[in-house]
Amino acid sequence: MGVSVFYYLGRLETEKSPDGKRVAFLQYENGTLNLATINLDGSDKKLLTDFDDGTWMQNVDWSPDGTKLVLAIFRNYQQNLYIINADGTDLRPIMVDAWEELDAHWALDGKIYFSADPDGIFNVYSYDPETKEILQLTNVIGGAGTPQISQEGHLLYNYYTAHGWKLY
Repeated sequence: MGVSVFYYLGRLETEKSPDGKRVAFLQYENGTLNLATINLDGSDKKLLTDFDDGTWMQNVDWSPDGTKLVLAIFRNYQQNLYIINADGTDLRPIMVDAWEELDAHWALDGKIYFSADPDGIFNVYSYDPETKEILQLTNVIGGAGTPQISQEGHLLYNYYTAHGWKLY
């Protein structure tokens, strides 16, 4: 019944808070992932979720003000994006649908950028937590994922082409 930190595609799945004092991470135990935070010095670990049913999670990211987290949660054969307060209260879905949403990134502009496949091909979308507006930002034929917003406000993402993955 050991506890370990989850590794996702070879990298430690953690995210430092905007103030640099805490880290959010995904903890694996008994076939289930849960969201946790801890101070950088290793003190004050808090488990923010307490699933025990095989739930999996992906890509946790802090809001710009450090009060909330966004992540993808895979439960009941669906993967959707969720927002949770940094203290572990008010876990709520952004949307619950048959699509698969992943790669959530909360940018400095306050919007959440993510990938989804409503038509069978992954494209990049933005979600505004204030207005609840969802906008499709790419329309590719091979698939777009892992969106990030640069300091200058430019959208960066991976695009699958006939020659493999390319950064756009």
